[in-house]
Amino acid sequence: MPSRKQTIATILGSFQIIRRALLQQVAERPACEQGESNVSLAEQMTLLTVAARGAVSVKDIASARMISSSAATQVVNSLVKKGYLIRSQDEADRRATVVTLGAAYQKLVASRTDNAASYLTPVFAALTQKELEEYDRLNRKLVDSLRDNASPE
Repeated sequence: MPSRKQTIATILGSFQIIRRALLQQVAERPACEQGESNVSLAEQMTLLTVAARGAVSVKDIASARMISSSAATQVVNSLVKKGYLIRSQDEADRRATVVTLGAAYQKLVASRTDNAASYLTPVFAALTQKELEEYDRLNRKLVDSLRDNASPE
């Protein structure tokens, strides 16, 4: 029976294979575009975070994406400049600001979110529905633990 350390090493190796497969599936899709402005992968992930959470602070985006606040600020500033995000006052705390999706981009993000699950399905085809649900449960447990232990910067 392998030790815990050996099992973790095996899992880490599989993460690289899964990551590569996910990136390959994403790369085969057309770039996320609106007009002439391309949106980077970091910007796409930020837009999907805002789409999932609604009005959200830059600090919350950083926490959800597990990136530094300064990196989140740079991405948000770029998306605000492109018109994909709108910065406004937080209704609950008028000293704070939140970002929401711009009207033009909101529809595109909704369609991309729906499509993502379908074009990433082949990556998870080897799992039964029950196994996929168990994988999801374990994955959420790990992600929640990492978020709880992540430093703010």
